[in-house]
Amino acid sequence: MKISLLSIYRRWLLIALLFSGLSITASAQVSNDTTPVGPKETSRKYVRLMFENDILQLRPNDIRDHDFTNGVRLDLMGNFWGKLPTRFLLLEFPEEPDRRKYDYLYSFSIGQEMYTPDSIETTAILRDDRPYAGWLYMSSALVTTDPVGKRKLTSSFGLGIMGPLSRSDSVQSFIHRIFGFTHPAGWGNQIANDIGVSYAVRYEARLSPQFHRAFDLIGMVEGHIGTVTNYIGTGVMLRIGQFNDYFQNATGLYDSRLATRLVAQPKLYSRMDSVKRERLDNSTEFKRLSKRLKRKPESFNNRRFQAYGFIRPIARAVLDNSFLQGGWTSRSRNVHIIPSEDIERFYVNVEYGGVLSFGQLQLTYSQSFRTREFRQGKTQQWGRLSLLFGF
Repeated sequence: MKISLLSIYRRWLLIALLFSGLSITASAQVSNDTTPVGPKETSRKYVRLMFENDILQLRPNDIRDHDFTNGVRLDLMGNFWGKLPTRFLLLEFPEEPDRRKYDYLYSFSIGQEMYTPDSIETTAILRDDRPYAGWLYMSSALVTTDPVGKRKLTSSFGLGIMGPLSRSDSVQSFIHRIFGFTHPAGWGNQIANDIGVSYAVRYEARLSPQFHRAFDLIGMVEGHIGTVTNYIGTGVMLRIGQFNDYFQNATGLYDSRLATRLVAQPKLYSRMDSVKRERLDNSTEFKRLSKRLKRKPESFNNRRFQAYGFIRPIARAVLDNSFLQGGWTSRSRNVHIIPSEDIERFYVNVEYGGVLSFGQLQLTYSQSFRTREFRQGKTQQWGRLSLLFGF
């Protein structure tokens, strides 16, 4: 199957529009409603291991391999990764006139993803179902956080291989053999080998001032371009519980060296500082200021212990998906793909779960629900387990 000139034109038009929108968004001015004091770069190092699989979902009667069935990723975070050549491809906020300090965190990741049809027992090609597909990749990313403007910009560049060279068939067969699961028999029909290049951007910002420190509402826009999949999306994230400010640093973990003030009452905090410098901690004025601020500034944020739930619905508009349609240069070599006219151009992804965090250790468990991605497809659900720690 050849790629039409119209299809190529649509892809590059989407890429141009996406970068134009993100450029305007990143350059927008924001109000300076706090007085932060923080590092320009995160000095800590972090490691995150993430495992996704439909066996982790909460509906035991629906645990089976279909659609997105497994994903594993290792993230190594620290600013020494900013020395990689890909740093020139990553986006950051422009410098503001008030010379505010941003928090930067680079990362390097390796991962693998697997996709299967609804039935994995047969070697036959299931024409009305999705093809088998594997994806092995590495990526470089940068998270730029603005504690003053309450915004975050994440960009990543990825390079990988789809098809038999991803070794997804061997990995899934090995795991199923160890645990006695059904043998996946149809990997011989998987998407053909192809190189994949991807670039992803996400912009997040607080939608409204926090009316209570136990609730937080954050908006986001995102885009993914390249030879793997092309889409744009928008959504929100609601957090409920005890948590650090989402924009105090890249991870939200406790950091004793970070002295960011998160409440939009700079005058009160300034006066509180003056009172403390004058060693009047027991004075009537100090008590009055403490009462007005609800609590001392040092204890409002940077909590060692965090426990909260979240929900993150995102709506996406899709141009193409190589895991369904085959790679850009190998479509004619595929024995089975989903035709372009059968691709659902809009779908919704909802992730919800809980987070437990203490100090530099964080455990996240979540569920993801996604509406169908092609006309004959089904809704899908899987679970995610993530462990993050800093040192």
